[in-house]
Amino acid sequence: MDQGQSGGTSVMMVTVTYRAAEFIERYLLSVKDIFEQDARFKLTIVDNASPDNTLEVVGRFIDEHNLSERMTLVDAGVNGGFGFGCNLGAKQRTSEEFIWFVNPDTQVELSSAIALIDKLNTDKDLAAAGSMLKNERGEVRSGAFRFPTMGNALVSGINLGALEKLLPNNNTSYAPGESLENIDWLTGASFMIRAEVFESVGGFDEGYFLYFEEVDLFYRLRKAGYRVAGCETSVVFHASGSSTGVNRHDVGYVHPRRPKYWYESRCRFYLKHFGRVYLMAINIVHALSTVAGRIKDGLLRRKANRVQFYLRDILKHSFYVPEKPLTNIR
Repeated sequence: MDQGQSGGTSVMMVTVTYRAAEFIERYLLSVKDIFEQDARFKLTIVDNASPDNTLEVVGRFIDEHNLSERMTLVDAGVNGGFGFGCNLGAKQRTSEEFIWFVNPDTQVELSSAIALIDKLNTDKDLAAAGSMLKNERGEVRSGAFRFPTMGNALVSGINLGALEKLLPNNNTSYAPGESLENIDWLTGASFMIRAEVFESVGGFDEGYFLYFEEVDLFYRLRKAGYRVAGCETSVVFHASGSSTGVNRHDVGYVHPRRPKYWYESRCRFYLKHFGRVYLMAINIVHALSTVAGRIKDGLLRRKANRVQFYLRDILKHSFYVPEKPLTNIR
């Protein structure tokens, strides 16, 4: 087997599934291709109590391709959320130096994996590196984002090109051409992290059910003095939102209403790291900038992406009280 460019570095891939039976085999086949070329990789799949036959599909694939020594299937028994599943998968690690968190709605290649390994091996001060993401139309975008702040709440709400150019450091994502050598956070769709670093910060906060758990993890990494980066030479196909449908368009430019847990996760992040006053203030900024953006679109007679009931839900969840305790709530 080809040991690749990066010496003996070993990698534990961790993938969390939920209701993934319809698309998981495409991912598994891409992982199998990596296995056939490189002996350093193993995969742990954690299924969060899928109501479909995801467990059976994955188990059958492992048996049919004799991959029991390379793939581990864990039945979580409950749907504890993405962070819960990732942590459970990471606990299966033995001696692997890196953990590669990958979504089941991706298709991966060895070259993309080696690019992440080389990035981490070349820059010993780097804690994690993330892939670029390619969608169904072949468009490639960065998987690197900025931490949510008052500034990018204002910019994203109004959605005005001139304002984005005036305040480039307040754009939610990093634009093409921007340096990705020291970014804020990486999407959980595909990022590789040093195992000892992941464990040193306690892994994912399992108080998040879904969404914002990556933001929280990388915010804690930043506070602990670690640096993360995007990797432009690692490109992974990603069919965003296959399990949740959050990014689906129902009619034209309208996104479906976001689930309750999206707003609760968002509130948990602000409460945990900035306190309730900041949460209320940023919600006001979100609401006012969103209204301003809709007025602007109306005057320009321009259609724009919007989420159903977004204003109502932002304000409704401003008074969220977390069920699981926060370590530094103010």
